[in-house]
Amino acid sequence: MAIDILPSDALVDPPRACRLAEPENTASAPNPPSDEFIEVVAEPDSDPLDGYDLNRDSLPLLARIIDQLQESHPEAADVIARNVADRRQIAAFVDALFRYVETGFVQFRCFIHPNGNEKTTWRYPWHGVSITDRETLIDRATEFASMAALADKRVVFAPPVVALKDPKSARNGDVLEGPVLSAECDDAPRKARETLTQRLGLPTCVVESGGEWTDPVTGEVQPKLHLHWRLTEPTRTQEDHDRLKLARDLAARLVGADTTAVPLVHPLRWPGSFHRKAAPRLARLVELNPDVEIELTEVLDLLQEAFEVTGQKVTPPAARVSGQLVADDPLDLTAAVAVLENPNLTWAKWNEIGMAIWAATEGSEAGRASWLSFSAKSTKSHDGDGRFDEAAAQERWAHYSTSPPTKIGAGTLFWLAAQACPGWRKPSSLARKAKDDSPWQVEMAEARAANAAATAANAEPRYRMTEAGLFYDREPPKPKGDDELASEGGRTSGRR
Repeated sequence: MAIDILPSDALVDPPRACRLAEPENTASAPNPPSDEFIEVVAEPDSDPLDGYDLNRDSLPLLARIIDQLQESHPEAADVIARNVADRRQIAAFVDALFRYVETGFVQFRCFIHPNGNEKTTWRYPWHGVSITDRETLIDRATEFASMAALADKRVVFAPPVVALKDPKSARNGDVLEGPVLSAECDDAPRKARETLTQRLGLPTCVVESGGEWTDPVTGEVQPKLHLHWRLTEPTRTQEDHDRLKLARDLAARLVGADTTAVPLVHPLRWPGSFHRKAAPRLARLVELNPDVEIELTEVLDLLQEAFEVTGQKVTPPAARVSGQLVADDPLDLTAAVAVLENPNLTWAKWNEIGMAIWAATEGSEAGRASWLSFSAKSTKSHDGDGRFDEAAAQERWAHYSTSPPTKIGAGTLFWLAAQACPGWRKPSSLARKAKDDSPWQVEMAEARAANAAATAANAEPRYRMTEAGLFYDREPPKPKGDDELASEGGRTSGRR
């Protein structure tokens, strides 16, 4: 049967200028397309299938067209075969979730789905691509996903969303960087998405995996979902990998999601590839918030609190303490407390903040200064002349050492800071993200953050700015002339 090219006005909802009509008898192959059919679009960011007026609505039809083009138009057949998977969706997925990953490999895991539940590997040992070359990673992922889609057997393309130490090994101990919190929502996916979004905020990516779930009560069919939240900083130590695994476990159990997806190395279908357990269906991005990300410590606290509300115990033991108590960088703590409001809080709320600051700083003098600064924001602590009376705050601070807090600390303060000031980030995290910038940019960011924190704490800024816009410790030296700056590339880190 010949392929019919439908005019655009004959389509109900055409995503392109025209579509290919499905042959009535799917068992019979179409005749070879005419020469007029072969017209490649040269735009670099366009979908190569657009050049042939093709889409991915029917994988069997694409396979038949490729077969028919092998002899008459082998180059066109090759272009289509390499782009059966949707490169644009894969590229968006990689950019959104692997954005902060620095090293390691992404492993292209592929499995064959038999009639039973057991999966067997396909093209093993699996191929791995370095995360440092994003374009090659995206190109190779598109090719592998396309090969899996066109394979004679039902192959699924499902690389773990993680960076591995070795391209050929993907055990839990092989994780180098863990960039995302993921939840595989196969049961009641719509409700699971709503619940986790309410708790954690919008996901960075929502993927319809290609599978379907049927509501046993209403009979409604819903697409199964994979939800992904990018971390502000990937996990890079075994301790942090374990904390991310705990967060994934809590998220899954909170909504009754698939707990087999808890390990960081669990394979997950990528958008742009095909689901082939049943009738082939393209896995696709249905929501993309590329600039949305979460702080692991804050989210772990939120999940543990949400989970405990259900009346269930968090496991493993002491998981509540796995939320960060002590701040890794004192500047992060100072910056967090600086943005917190104190609108004459109740004694209980005021005391809770004090306990968190004490635990986060281990009772240090820097912590005391932040506590006094926070307390001074309340008019209740001022005398008749409007001066801050620090006696009560000092007394509370001394008391904390007699019974040190163990369940509240830096994680709580970071979460409160993000709630009080949307978009707030730890200065140390911002500095690390500037690693691709030149050294002077990193140091300028650190200096600005330190000055902002000092100002908020009513302290003298540590750094002074010159007319040239450079920061120096304390008093700046004599400003340099234009010739001197030019000889140094126009900029200097300024640290003296």
